[in-house]
Amino acid sequence: VVYFAAGSAAIGSASLLNAGLVMRFGMQRLTILAVGAMAVMSFVFWALLPAYAGVPPLVFFIAWLVAVLFCFGVMFGNLNALALEPLGHLAGLGAAFVGSVSIFISLPLAAAIGWLYDGTVLPLVGGFAVLGAATLGVILLTERRRANPPRK
Repeated sequence: VVYFAAGSAAIGSASLLNAGLVMRFGMQRLTILAVGAMAVMSFVFWALLPAYAGVPPLVFFIAWLVAVLFCFGVMFGNLNALALEPLGHLAGLGAAFVGSVSIFISLPLAAAIGWLYDGTVLPLVGGFAVLGAATLGVILLTERRRANPPRK
């Protein structure tokens, strides 16, 4: 119960902190920082896991998980708001579309990570690392294209 409470506290405190910082730094900047931090922490933890044969002490795993969940607390609201920003005139339809697309993208990725389960936390942490880096790449590419739209 304490571990679940720690995860919930991480997400909740991140959401509160995000609410105070979003006007000062912007959604894009906070999202990039959170996704980047999650990916870096996951790559570092992933690199350390072979020293524990893929099964780290529980306290290390919980510390990593709480840090990642903190990043998720920052990402959730900001990514949804950014995705819905151009769909303001169709808010209900936009929310349903964004939710559906995110599920259709995440399901096969989660299934692939699940199939890699081997009794260790290596697939989970590796999934967060690789998919976090891919997410960061997509965000940065999108931001670059938004700043420099193609000429017609």
